[in-house]
Amino acid sequence: RWISAHLEENLLLKYDKRAIPVIKGDTVKVMRGSYRGHEDKVAKVNVKKRNIEIEGITMSKADGNKIAKPIPPSNVTITKLNLTDKWRRKKLERGLSEETKKEIEKEAEEQIKEVEEEKKIEEEKKALEEEEKVEEEIEKPEEKPKSKVEKKPEPKPKPDKKEEKPKKPKATKKPSEKKKTPTKKKPAKEKMDPEKKQAIFAPRIEKITINIGVGESGERLEKANTVLNSITGHKPIETLSRTTNKDWGIRKRMPIGCKVTLRGKDANNFLKEALSTRENKMADYSFDDEGDLSFGIPDHTLFKSQKYDPNIGIFGMDVCITMQKPGYRIKRRRIATRKMPHRHRVKKEESIKFFSETFNMEVIQ
Repeated sequence: RWISAHLEENLLLKYDKRAIPVIKGDTVKVMRGSYRGHEDKVAKVNVKKRNIEIEGITMSKADGNKIAKPIPPSNVTITKLNLTDKWRRKKLERGLSEETKKEIEKEAEEQIKEVEEEKKIEEEKKALEEEEKVEEEIEKPEEKPKSKVEKKPEPKPKPDKKEEKPKKPKATKKPSEKKKTPTKKKPAKEKMDPEKKQAIFAPRIEKITINIGVGESGERLEKANTVLNSITGHKPIETLSRTTNKDWGIRKRMPIGCKVTLRGKDANNFLKEALSTRENKMADYSFDDEGDLSFGIPDHTLFKSQKYDPNIGIFGMDVCITMQKPGYRIKRRRIATRKMPHRHRVKKEESIKFFSETFNMEVIQ
């Protein structure tokens, strides 16, 4: 966000605008406060704190140093615009007559010339200062290094023989022999067996979810429960709706389907039967980027163990297979959860290879 200030009357009539964003180099006049009437250029615009600093307006700190005093833009009116910025000129020239546009361009050229002259003067000053420093260094006489005279130590006065006392012999201590502890060498890291490494990085079936969506509760949902129970041998749980839909006659938290989750041997046995209904063929797009597989079975009577019952009817189902590698627990545990690194995630190619080798699946691309 830019910090805007009101224009003076003559600029307001010229540009047909009440306020314009303040930038560095604008000439500004303070209209209220202790510095009322002060007119000078803007030295700095602080967008975060929403204030400006004007040349000549300072305040002294406790240690005596002077710093620029920030002034809110509402206390200021712009008396002269800085037109060196071409983007600012384009915005100002919108909707104005050609005469005013020419005046703006002329004024901008004059300001650009002034800025270039000021830069030249500053460069000349810097060059003069550097020359003066070089001359001062040349004029300084070379200081000869002072010769260091070694002072002989003054002889200490010899004490009288009467005052001398017999010295006691010093007790000689045997040097303590430190026992060196033998340093244990760290055992070299054993390389992992290729079979063990392959087992760690090999994908596996974590779970299989079988879902039947009925869309209503009542007798039809009970029939779907019996179908799932007879196919999987497990008691299904009801799935509840998340929203209310009056057109479909569904309310929130209403049972509209059922599902079963299988793991281990039960999952492998069911998958063999489910793939037989698809003739062990699967499309390439059935696999996602994380190696999971999803497909549908249109008729439950395609299973060898199921027969058509007119009292039940025909039900289709969705089968979702979730793939994982050893170590996926770190992203589900309650304490010290971590993200699974990309190198250890199951990839689509790995999942296709796993199903083709273990279940003799043919993937059609």
